[in-house]
Amino acid sequence: MEQQNNKSFLKWAMIGVLVLIFLIIGGYIYIRNRNASTATTSSTTDTTATTNTTTTDTTASASSILSQTDETASATFNGFETQGYAKAKIWNNAATLCAASVKISSDLSTQGMTYSYVYCAAADQTYYFNINFNSQSQFLRALIWQTDYIKAGLSPVSRTYLKISFFKALQTAETNGGQTFRSSHPQAAITLNLYKGDPSNYNYWFIKYEDPTTPDTLTIQIDANLGTIIQPSGAATNSNP
Repeated sequence: MEQQNNKSFLKWAMIGVLVLIFLIIGGYIYIRNRNASTATTSSTTDTTATTNTTTTDTTASASSILSQTDETASATFNGFETQGYAKAKIWNNAATLCAASVKISSDLSTQGMTYSYVYCAAADQTYYFNINFNSQSQFLRALIWQTDYIKAGLSPVSRTYLKISFFKALQTAETNGGQTFRSSHPQAAITLNLYKGDPSNYNYWFIKYEDPTTPDTLTIQIDANLGTIIQPSGAATNSNP
């Protein structure tokens, strides 16, 4: 009888041990799966946050003109102007730069930029020589009626007092209303025109933001010698002749 009781005890003891082992294994699997699920969730959250940051920060894009340096942007502008001047001299040996223009698409991509240069000659009061370059250095040149451009009788740009590049002018415009305008008008393109104008017939950059889907525009005038913004009153203090 005692031997039978011992066998019964051993049987239940083994069953208890097996149950304990199953509980331990089940607990381990539960904890491992929970940790894996938490890690996956954290990874997904981090990836989403990174993606959102990259998407919204459009001006930091590697293809944006604003991601370049002044030296790089100016080298492109000046390189095209050198080519344009050489071709303008073929038209008229007395040709001189009277205006320039840089157009930037709404995505600010350097690939969508165009550069235009207008040359005049004192003996020709009818035509300007205009040459346009795209970002691939392809160009188109033509004679245009002076009355078809910004204005007739443009004065030559004073290179000695042309110290503010289009890139610096763009940066100034961006921090003085341009960026705010683009934020509320994501389709807005930018045109920077350089020529002598009012007040005082100085060199000025005229930066215009235009949204093709609305009548809204923003124009900022900047002294091309000092980089100062010209107030609506036209008051300016500089030595730009």
